[in-house]
Amino acid sequence: MLTVNEATYLGDLRFELVFSNGRRGNLSVRPLLGYAQGLFSGLADEAFASQFKLAHGSLSWPGELDVAPEYLYFLAFADDPAEQQRFQSWGYLTTEMRLS
Repeated sequence: MLTVNEATYLGDLRFELVFSNGRRGNLSVRPLLGYAQGLFSGLADEAFASQFKLAHGSLSWPGELDVAPEYLYFLAFADDPAEQQRFQSWGYLTTEMRLS
């Protein structure tokens, strides 16, 4: 099971994360802002975004808002050709979107 072991807020809605598989990556949470009918819209507020904590192996914010660690991994490594098959198996890529 993939988890987030360390997290640092870098500002501008960006995080540096260390995952349980040892990979370290940077990601923006901006793609979450319009997701799930605005559920994550609070993350647009820099002060709110910086109030994260690690809980249950992932990032969490006030109001029990959290993101699957696998999706955070996808955001961090979406351009890594070596990860495309994994992302497709997780349902984050379709065959048409797969990077070559």
